[in-house]
Amino acid sequence: MNIVRIPRRSRVCADRAEDLHDGQYRNLSGKPNYFSTAYFHRLEDLRDEATAAGFEVKSVFGVEGPAWILPDVAARPADLVRRETLLRAARMIELEEQPGITAASAHLLAVARNPA
Repeated sequence: MNIVRIPRRSRVCADRAEDLHDGQYRNLSGKPNYFSTAYFHRLEDLRDEATAAGFEVKSVFGVEGPAWILPDVAARPADLVRRETLLRAARMIELEEQPGITAASAHLLAVARNPA
């Protein structure tokens, strides 16, 4: 009998491709210590979803910004020069919407108001 094994990495990649396609990650493993159910949004989708719900969207921000990916981001604030560099970059991103940079954040925040 010839059994074909799918490498775990391939299964994980296939599962994540489905998550990205429909925007939902569901923990179907029954293991509560795995990542919980989550909903993914592209930048424009979050804006559109809030607008469709009746809100007037003022802006969409990246909560962490792109710095979260830096391997030593937690240590940078202790160094005054490196902290100021991070803060200066954050201010530049915040003052002017930069879709490509905003989308690099791990979490998004829509700022909107209810016109009613």
